[in-house]
Amino acid sequence: MANVRTMIVVWLSAIGLASAAVAALLAVPPLPQMTFQPPPFAVIIGSSLVGAAFPAEYRASALFPDSVQGDRIIRISQPYLSEPGIVNLLHRAAEGGVRKVLIQVDPLLRTYRFQQEPSGIAAFSNRLRLAVLDGTGFASPLLEAPDARVYDGDTRDLAANFYTARAHSPRNLSALRNALAAAKRNGTEVIWIAMPRTQTAAEFLGPSFEIAFAGELKKFANRFSAVVWRPARSWPNELFVDQAHMNEGGRARFVNELSRFLSTPR
Repeated sequence: MANVRTMIVVWLSAIGLASAAVAALLAVPPLPQMTFQPPPFAVIIGSSLVGAAFPAEYRASALFPDSVQGDRIIRISQPYLSEPGIVNLLHRAAEGGVRKVLIQVDPLLRTYRFQQEPSGIAAFSNRLRLAVLDGTGFASPLLEAPDARVYDGDTRDLAANFYTARAHSPRNLSALRNALAAAKRNGTEVIWIAMPRTQTAAEFLGPSFEIAFAGELKKFANRFSAVVWRPARSWPNELFVDQAHMNEGGRARFVNELSRFLSTPR
C-alpha cells in the first residue's frame, strides 16, 4: 500500500511539474525594454514579420526628412505581439521622447486559429514549434538578418497549423485611446502598418477574410483618425522565406516602399 501511495505522489508531482513547464512555455515572451539614452528619433514596433522586414537599427534621415544627421530608427519586434503589448510599447515610446512610432496593426485586427486554441498539449506543441522553427525550417523570430531563401508556396503548414483567421476590432478600445492620447500629448506621431503576406497566404485566407480585414482596417482608421499604410494585400512569393516572413529581397522592397510612403504628403 505504501508503494502505491508513493507512486501516486510521484506521478502527481511529475504532472504538476509538467503543467508548470507547459504554462511557462506558453506564456507570452516578456516585452523588450525601452530605455534609450538618448531616445531614438523613431521606433518601428511589430511581430516577427516586422523583425524580418526591417533592420534592427536604421538611419532616420533615410526615411524622415525632418530628422537630423545621427538620428536613429530602432526596431522592436516580438513573436506573437499582442494588443496589450502594443499598447504598452506605444505608451513607453511616447513617454520616452520618441518622435515617430510605426506600429504593425495586424495583431489588433485579426486572430489566427492557434491563438484561439485552449491551453494544453496541442497548443503547447504548436506554439513551441512556431516559436523555434516554422514548417520551412526557418527560425523566423530568432534570425536578425533576412534570409536569401525563397518560399516555395507549400500550403501544408498553413492548413495544419494556424492559417484560419478571424478579423475583428481591437479588444480594448479605451486602452488604445489612452495610449494614442499619451502620444498626442507628447508630440509623438503614430503611423500604423498592415503587413503584406505572400500571394499563397492571401489566396489561402480567401476573399471573405480579405473583405472582413479590409473593413476592420477602414473602421480602425476612421475611429482613431489614424494614418495607416498598407502597401498591398500580398507580394509575390519570391520576396518571402515562408508564408509571411520576408527574405532579403522583401526587406529591400519594404524599406523602399516605406520610404516612398513617408515622403509623400499626407
